[in-house]
Amino acid sequence: MNTKPSEMENSFYAGIQSLRNEELSILLKKFGVKALASGTEDRISFAKAAISCGAMGMASEAVKGLDPLQEEIKIFLENGGVDPEGAKYSVFYPASCSPEIAIDSSRILVDGECSHCSGNVRIDLLKPRLGNSKFICPHCLTILEVDKKELRPFLEEMFVEHMRALEAKLRSKELSYQDCEHLVQLADSVFPWLKVRFGTLRSERIGHFAMNTEKYLSERAAGITDSETFDFLGHSEPVSNKFLKLMWNRVIRYSPVASVVAPLLSPESPYNTYKDLHGNNGRDDYKLWHRSEPFLKFTQKEEDMARSELARMGIEPGAEYVCLNVRDNAYLKSHLKGKDWSYHDFRDSDIDTYKDAALALAERGYYVLRMGAVTEKTFELDHPRVIDYSNYFRSEFMDVYLCGTCSFMISTGTGIDGISFIFRRPVLYVNYAQAGAVVDWDPNCITMFKRFFWIDGERELALREIFGHGVASLNKIEQLKELGVHMRNNSPKELMEACLEMAEFVEGGCVSSLSDNQVLANSIIRQHIGMIGRMAECYLEKMAI
Repeated sequence: MNTKPSEMENSFYAGIQSLRNEELSILLKKFGVKALASGTEDRISFAKAAISCGAMGMASEAVKGLDPLQEEIKIFLENGGVDPEGAKYSVFYPASCSPEIAIDSSRILVDGECSHCSGNVRIDLLKPRLGNSKFICPHCLTILEVDKKELRPFLEEMFVEHMRALEAKLRSKELSYQDCEHLVQLADSVFPWLKVRFGTLRSERIGHFAMNTEKYLSERAAGITDSETFDFLGHSEPVSNKFLKLMWNRVIRYSPVASVVAPLLSPESPYNTYKDLHGNNGRDDYKLWHRSEPFLKFTQKEEDMARSELARMGIEPGAEYVCLNVRDNAYLKSHLKGKDWSYHDFRDSDIDTYKDAALALAERGYYVLRMGAVTEKTFELDHPRVIDYSNYFRSEFMDVYLCGTCSFMISTGTGIDGISFIFRRPVLYVNYAQAGAVVDWDPNCITMFKRFFWIDGERELALREIFGHGVASLNKIEQLKELGVHMRNNSPKELMEACLEMAEFVEGGCVSSLSDNQVLANSIIRQHIGMIGRMAECYLEKMAI
């Protein structure tokens, strides 16, 4: 060797004193420094063990002077101490975990047993390891592969406790950037065994709050996205519905710290849930919802509260009720100030044009509840079963309850209808302006678009023209004008016909045969989106397809 034995001894012993590593001490007692001067195999074994203990300098010293051209040494060095050809592998079964988490220095000490020699082993998950996150048994020198299933509960408990500690710092306004940075570093360190992620629910808009979250949960449950990640989720502000927040917090792993950490991460980061939570605006691309149960459930206490509120509104026990949600621009102007939302105005319609429809449903025996957090005007009708809930009885709790338990929802395409979807309630869309964003995943949904006309000649566009000329994909009134197209709202008669059609559909168990018009319309729409819902028959009868 190029280094004299005495110098080697001094180097190793100095390293031992500085590290004070229990595992390395055991190894030295077992092998002795002088044994390193013997053969290549002993020196490589010692170097592997030294790497597992974080003693990289000692590992380098152990192989110093060996012929670098020897194939065994070359493989060893290139693989960070792992010899895939001759290495012996065993399983490390964790029995306990003792995390010591601090920004300046952290350790995750795990005690367990080697499956090869049954020796008791302690490893530090945060110390430098062999390739592929493996360790060395200090007793038999086999390479230890940590049992992920056994280790996971310890890491989960560690992260939950650490997040609770950070939440306390957040409440006292002591949470720092360094705390967040260290949290991500900790997630990175344990990533081979537990994939910890952070995300923010889109809580500021009720539709995204409902549907993006349902999409995230349903795709995890179906195995479409990774169901093994350990996700901490927070909420964006302002929260659109605090009761819905309460319900979601029952089924997610909620932490307000996640809302602080997630914006610091790239959307592409493996520690960010951005893709799973914000993908495709909450659309049920895989058509899972109508084939599965909702994730949210009302408690018995909440059911009792709802019955009391229904009685206060004059709704008889067991009565059927329909939610009517007509979009105007009052909500965005009052709740999300500081931005010009006028580009959405083409989606609005006049609540007064729905009076005939409401009366027809009321005469059919339904209670009709006009919904909306903020509305431009009241909805007054001289009928005991037509109720302006929005202006006289509204609460965030009943918003969720009514939309989640109604016979069906009538909507012009606003966020609150998302609650009906996640509770698997049928939805009728009327005066629907964005044809390309039609709900194409739910067979219990019926849609009636607004009517599109060419400005030149006032001819109504056929359904194939709405999709074929790009009208369906536009989301601003200026874009329609550039194409030479304008739109008209559905007439009161059309609205009434569509509502009665929906009532018959629901009363028939949401089962009815498709007309020839319906089959043709669906075939046209399927050329652009995966339509499994249906168009209103009264709409198709009056237009060219």
